[in-house]
Amino acid sequence: MDYPVQVHEKAQSPLSKERGEAAWYIAINIRRFDDVRIAWEDLHRLTQDKDKQVRRGAAYALGWAFKDVPGKDEAWEDLHRLTQDKDKGVRRIAASSLAVFDYIPGKDEAWEDLRRLTQDEDKGVRRNATIALGVAIAFVPGKDEAWEDLHRLTQDEDKRVRGSAVWALIRVFSFVPDKDEAWEDLHRLTQDEEGSVRRDVADALGWAFAMGWAFKDVPDRYEAWEDLHRLTQDEDKGVRMRAADALEVAIAYMPGKDKTEGLQRLSR
Repeated sequence: MDYPVQVHEKAQSPLSKERGEAAWYIAINIRRFDDVRIAWEDLHRLTQDKDKQVRRGAAYALGWAFKDVPGKDEAWEDLHRLTQDKDKGVRRIAASSLAVFDYIPGKDEAWEDLRRLTQDEDKGVRRNATIALGVAIAFVPGKDEAWEDLHRLTQDEDKRVRGSAVWALIRVFSFVPDKDEAWEDLHRLTQDEEGSVRRDVADALGWAFAMGWAFKDVPDRYEAWEDLHRLTQDEDKGVRMRAADALEVAIAYMPGKDKTEGLQRLSR
């Protein structure tokens, strides 16, 4: 499809609302344009807009469209700048956009940006950076450092950051150099003071069993089963329900011999 003239005009409108609408339109449709050059020029300019709402839209668009933009070096410069934006909302979206790490040409610099964002003063930025870290860790140049960051994030003061760290840890478990320590982090989070974190752990462990993760990477998969069993008796109703669902998945996906041993251990 052709890049609509009216969108190009909106991208240059004196009204910030219209410029923001143009950024979102480009984000959603850039893969469909026959020629993305004009759309990319508009997006590049919008990443530097004076209005924070427009920059937020442009940061989102950049992450969404990154692998399809014609000038990745320039796109990376834009994203790098947005990770340092004075507006926390822009930094939050830029942190999420770093999940495109595999396509970024300057991986060393991108890695430094991601590490910095996991320590941002804003909890929303840290939360989104944690999620991006879980996606990017397969491609980052410093996996030991990545693990140290993730280990730290499992102990973050914000419950939603810790919850995001649960999912990141599950996702990257096979890349973690110290699986015993990683498992201790997950085990500890099954006893987190916040019910929302315990719910995330229950969901994540159920997903891990369904994906076969628990059989090849966890130092003691029966302990994971026992943690789920304990969570079915949690004081929080939501935790109990999710743990019960996860335990059902674990039983369904565990091989016969291991299932027998696991059930015997639960009955002790």
